[in-house]
Amino acid sequence: INSHPGNIRFRETVDSHKRQYLDPRTKKVEKARIAARIVGAVRNLDPGGKFLKEDPHTGLWVEIGDERAWKKAGQALRE
Repeated sequence: INSHPGNIRFRETVDSHKRQYLDPRTKKVEKARIAARIVGAVRNLDPGGKFLKEDPHTGLWVEIGDERAWKKAGQALRE
């Protein structure tokens, strides 16, 4: 999963925003905007990117939605 091209591109996008996110002067509201921008950038790719989670019951991959995607981006920025 980590070697999937979409996940690689996500990590590259996160890395390009990490310095600003981790700057002590960056306020919490701006950090949320940075995470949302990353999610928007991924979704606006051509072809469009998605944030997926495997459903444990069906084994199918399902979209996690914006709120969970923002949290995922925020967590990745802190790593």
